[in-house]
Amino acid sequence: MARYLKTFTAVFLVLLFILLSGCSRGDVQSGALPPGYKANVSGHISVTYFLALDDESKLSLSYFAQAFQDKYKDATVNLDFSTGDNRDARIASGDIGDVFFCWEDEIYRYAVENKVLMPLSAYLEVLDIDISNVYSGIYDLGVAEGQLYMAARDHTHIVLFYNATALQEVGLDTPPADWTWEDFKDYCRKLVREEDDGTISRVGAGWDVSYGPHLIPFLEGWGGKWYDQVNKRVNFVSDQNVLQGFTEQIQAMEEFLLKPEGTSASVAIASRYKVMNEDVIFKAGVFPGLHNTGLAYEMKGLDWNIANWPRFPIHRVGTGATGFAVYNRTKRPDTAAAFALFLFTDEGQRAYNGQTGGSVPLTKNLAQEDFWRQPYDPDEINYDAFVSFPEADTVGKFHCRVPNAVANIITQRMLNVFVRHFNGSQSYYDSLKEIEELANEKWTELFENETRP
Repeated sequence: MARYLKTFTAVFLVLLFILLSGCSRGDVQSGALPPGYKANVSGHISVTYFLALDDESKLSLSYFAQAFQDKYKDATVNLDFSTGDNRDARIASGDIGDVFFCWEDEIYRYAVENKVLMPLSAYLEVLDIDISNVYSGIYDLGVAEGQLYMAARDHTHIVLFYNATALQEVGLDTPPADWTWEDFKDYCRKLVREEDDGTISRVGAGWDVSYGPHLIPFLEGWGGKWYDQVNKRVNFVSDQNVLQGFTEQIQAMEEFLLKPEGTSASVAIASRYKVMNEDVIFKAGVFPGLHNTGLAYEMKGLDWNIANWPRFPIHRVGTGATGFAVYNRTKRPDTAAAFALFLFTDEGQRAYNGQTGGSVPLTKNLAQEDFWRQPYDPDEINYDAFVSFPEADTVGKFHCRVPNAVANIITQRMLNVFVRHFNGSQSYYDSLKEIEELANEKWTELFENETRP
């Protein structure tokens, strides 16, 4: 009986979502455009952005909206900075902006599962958007099942912040721009410090080993494909190249070159570490953490800098970016699409990322310009790391590539793969095999439910 009630509740909620959506603004916009279509970018649209908690955090979007209105004189924009992430309820009731903010790992769910986003692909040509000027990995963040649904705000590319003083102490040079995974491990071997009692008091590197943007480059970096959207399956042990990449990270931890951090700090291997924060020499990070990272080093009197993520045999660098999508019941699809896709232009990127609260532009033309290279001296800090090897960018979130329920199985269990391996209760191979089997069972179930008449 409980199972039937649970099923009834799930079906009822889906129907409620559909019914409420049907009461919203306008008809569903398919995003399909006839040959020779001319966009009418005019009239008023609203944009929902719930992350702006103070005036400074509103600056980027405010400058961007003004630049958009300067370009499209017949369009006006209202910025809705309502706090609180209640978008699902607002979408269901129709009380959402024509354009609204999305996390990259929400696109598959909103576009494919909930079907509340308008595809933007057809507007690229109509609005004369030069996609060749947009980093392909960033573009891909907004794609689901072959259609573009979200335009990203910036280029968020994993780099390594590091303690340059520690390198100087052991006679290591500045890491080269094209250093490899093997080079990186050699650096870490020379940096590790082991005490007489066997504990590690300084370690070469530290990051959250189970976090998607850090882990996925390993899964793909030896030539593997961890997901298969055609055959509806994931491959963690059945693809030997995926398994090899995962093994590389495990072995670096076993050699005490890599200390698990973040949510992975509970891994049993961490018990051998007695490492202060400044004694983790290389730390994975992204541009939004640059200012605070620099301040932390400088307060301790340490020189610091930024290195590229090391090259794998098939180079992959974890990438992410939030952005804006178009509600598919907007009454002004042309204007809403033009607003979102303005992010893919040099003009839009200058406006969004050219002041406090900005980040790394996602258009290639702006990579070497100085306006975003703040707040530290670009002659001293290696800002080039943020735009290095963009062709190696790979989508760093499991939820961006597989159905939400499948990705949940992966993310909820991945930390325990490391924990169990290092506490001796289950090998990482067996744990990964379990995740693969459970994820594939779920994906098969979802596919069968979708195709059942």
